[in-house]
Amino acid sequence: MLPGPALRYRVATSALTILLQFVERFLDGSSDGGPEVRERTALYARRFDLYGCLQPLAFGAKKDQVVKELALQCLSSLIARAGDALGRGVVVSTLEEATKRLRSEVLRTSVLQTLQRIAQTELQLGVDAEIATLVHDLFDLLRQNDRKVRRSRLVGMHGFPLS
Repeated sequence: MLPGPALRYRVATSALTILLQFVERFLDGSSDGGPEVRERTALYARRFDLYGCLQPLAFGAKKDQVVKELALQCLSSLIARAGDALGRGVVVSTLEEATKRLRSEVLRTSVLQTLQRIAQTELQLGVDAEIATLVHDLFDLLRQNDRKVRRSRLVGMHGFPLS
């Protein structure tokens, strides 16, 4: 039997992996379901408070990096599929927390992928002002020398509206 922290880590990563697959495969608004699927995703997210559960895992202190990365993927997939139905507050809160985490070298690539997924959604999220601020922060971070991070920042900016 695994000791306490190792068991919690395995349970958390397994649960987040299953949730990510569920959101991406079964709650996909781009398939034939369209708006009905998006509304079902939002209903599921509100009923089980997915944002409330994922937000502390993605942005909380003293969490394992793999758990944070999986929670970030789940959160961004959820917002990309049902952000308009979840509400502007959820999206703004996620963008603000993600902007704070861009300063962390450990999670920077994962946060950039999260921001890219949110920015490339076809939903009308109504967060243009927040994204404009975020683009400014991304330009500031482009001065960094880490090639992998620089590449992911440039790729991530592809989805942002720059007008």
